[in-house]
Amino acid sequence: MSWDVSERARALWEGLAQRRSLPLLVLLALWVAYTISGLRLPWSPIVVTDADVGGGLRKALFGAAGALAVAALLEARALSAALGVQRRLSVLGGIALGSAVFSAAPALTFKRGVLLCFAITVLITAVQGAKDPIRRMQAFLVGGLGAAAWISLGAYVALPRACSTIAERPGLAGVTNHPNTMGALMAVGLTLSWGVSPRSPRERVGLWALRLGMVLSLLLAGSMTSILFASGACGLFLLLNSSAYLRGALLGGVGLGVATFLLLLATLGFGGVMELLGKDASLTGRDVLWAAVFETGLERPFFGAGYGAFWIEGRGRELVGTWNPRQAHNAYLDLFVDLGLVGGIAVLGLIALVLWEGWQREAGPPGSASRRAAASMVAFGLAALFIYGGGESFLLKPDKLVFFALLWVLAVLDRRGPAPALPSLTPARPARRLP
Repeated sequence: MSWDVSERARALWEGLAQRRSLPLLVLLALWVAYTISGLRLPWSPIVVTDADVGGGLRKALFGAAGALAVAALLEARALSAALGVQRRLSVLGGIALGSAVFSAAPALTFKRGVLLCFAITVLITAVQGAKDPIRRMQAFLVGGLGAAAWISLGAYVALPRACSTIAERPGLAGVTNHPNTMGALMAVGLTLSWGVSPRSPRERVGLWALRLGMVLSLLLAGSMTSILFASGACGLFLLLNSSAYLRGALLGGVGLGVATFLLLLATLGFGGVMELLGKDASLTGRDVLWAAVFETGLERPFFGAGYGAFWIEGRGRELVGTWNPRQAHNAYLDLFVDLGLVGGIAVLGLIALVLWEGWQREAGPPGSASRRAAASMVAFGLAALFIYGGGESFLLKPDKLVFFALLWVLAVLDRRGPAPALPSLTPARPARRLP
């Protein structure tokens, strides 16, 4: 595995390695916990509301984490190095902030852009200062989501159903606020778990226990979108981690599946296929919502309304009248209304470039630890974009676990200079870091 290890990357790692990272890792763990559960206690009933619950807590937590990460980079005199080493993620943040120039609500765009930049800064600091950044990412996401799965199952069995389900939608919501959210999180954790290489028999047993909890929670959530997300991601992992011969057989199976789907679509029509899948032909009101969002987006098609400026309070009810969605339930429509065609293409292009270059750099021979890790990350990224993004909005939303996990994967794949391979430039006292 070859790396373009520049002096800037060396200086960045050297500076961050000497910082005490435990406070930042605690805030990072709280960030992950917030994106999973909103920090709701498992024995508290789920409150279904259109209001933006926990907005103040979110801003305080994200702001504190971002400020601490910026302080660590400034203390290490590595802020400019971080921007240069992880330039793709820096550009991503710059696009969001820069859209304030065209925004219908510049102050709102700037505020939300700063929170996105804080998320990017936190992850750059966590990745570039880690001894083993892939292992750290897996511990937080796979371990955290596996724990969330078992806590949710325990609450489902031992606590009143109001603590783990909602009346409006059957299925396991668990520690989240909705079964669809629960299913998506389990799909993320399950996909990334295939990239973990256990270091002992005890770790192997623990990993399979986490996977079992995530599979059970995914099935009990009953979200067809999430099941397709997980199935597609795991299929992509097998494809990417296989030898050339097996890859050809898998591609043949994929082609057969696509042909079968097209045949069913031609025979039964869209409504018939949705009924066969157990889905409402209107996609639970998404057809009306998508039409309204797209029509509004055409008013500013090139640069959009500005990052985060479209979805103001009450916008959803204004669009559809019957309910109050807080997103378009389609990642690409939300990119379109926020950043227009220009910004949307730039964001998707950056993500695709990082996934492609990261795969080229990380992937070892089939079956190797590096190949499994890279395959799991790229498979998750592609499935999130091509499957999950069609039914839910998540791009550029750091308060949603799916995007935060994708952002973390991009930070890992876009990093320069693996920390263990960098020689020490200056004598340094041992730093206290989590493994």
